Amino acid sequence: MGYSKLSTGIASYLGQELNLDQEKETVIAYSLDNILLAITGFVLIVLVGALFGAALPAAITALAGGVLRRFSGGVHAATPIKCMLFSSLGYGLASALGFHLSQRVAPAMGFFILPFVFALIVVFLYAPVDSPAKPIHDLKLKKRLKLGSILFILLMLLLVISLESTTIKVAVTVGILIQSCTLFPVFNTH
Repeated sequence: MGYSKLSTGIASYLGQELNLDQEKETVIAYSLDNILLAITGFVLIVLVGALFGAALPAAITALAGGVLRRFSGGVHAATPIKCMLFSSLGYGLASALGFHLSQRVAPAMGFFILPFVFALIVVFLYAPVDSPAKPIHDLKLKKRLKLGSILFILLMLLLVISLESTTIKVAVTVGILIQSCTLFPVFNTH
């Protein structure tokens, strides 16, 4: 894969320049893979949103969902490329749909509060979701991740309640809603 070759090449160069052993080069390559995929995925989400006139809402939706995902975990695709493609289409299209609907119909406050209540219930029941490649065994870590998820959702709810911009309110709400839906067990069978 192109991104992996790039990461490996950069890691190899850094390893030679800094006199690092193979294990440290591998860690650097893995980290660079993750950074490149995250940046590429974010750009693709924004591009999909831009295709439908909603680049900024797509970016906000991706950020809200992405930060929640760091705490809550969620569904995993078979490969990083599939994950990036599904996420790009899902977040990009959902944010564009939310944006355009909110331009035609002024959402009531309940439109914003109900998804957050839903997200809190889902997170309470299912977060954090781990993956077979990276299982979470530490019970204290699981509790901290669940608490982090809940606190982040509450923080975003306070933000949404206090903001004037409907565009930002909708984008944040859509991001939280999408990410919370990835926690359902039906999507996370290992």
